[in-house]
Amino acid sequence: MNLHSPTSRPFVLGIGAGTILGLILVLLLMRWLGADPTPQLSFDDYLRALQRWDDEAPANYDVAIDVRGSQPASYFVQVRNGEARAAFRNGKYLPHLRSHSTWSIDGMFATLAEDVARLEEAQRQRQSMPFLLRVKFDSQYGFPAHYRRLEYTSPVQVEWDVQRFVPVTPGTPFSQDFQELPAVE
Repeated sequence: MNLHSPTSRPFVLGIGAGTILGLILVLLLMRWLGADPTPQLSFDDYLRALQRWDDEAPANYDVAIDVRGSQPASYFVQVRNGEARAAFRNGKYLPHLRSHSTWSIDGMFATLAEDVARLEEAQRQRQSMPFLLRVKFDSQYGFPAHYRRLEYTSPVQVEWDVQRFVPVTPGTPFSQDFQELPAVE
């Protein structure tokens, strides 16, 4: 085939254009299939979920959370009378009370409050967003069931999923047996 003939030039250009178009379609399809369906967090979403949690929160509950990112771990927290009373990281008891409250639902909302404040400040100062924040809230209680934060200027990524959340009756003893808790839907 003579590439310099008038009939072969459109054929070669067609092949090149088809290849480029095909690559674009493959990239768009990969992005669409691999996209995180979790909604991006807005200040209003945060306020609605916090209000729902304030209205619906049981005073006593057990919660199991899986964390991914730079410090992956599994946490189990027992809250009684609204206070985190016991917490475990990868099955080991955490002796510091600060660690107990960090992974309670109230602690998760405190993390969200810090994130929302950073995003609001960036918007107020007309700066680019420092990170992408995606959160899915539990439909019954409003707690952040899935959380994902991607920092734009660093490799830091934090993600958590509440695996189990169980309201318990007052006086339920502390236990490390969190495998028996029903899964969050």
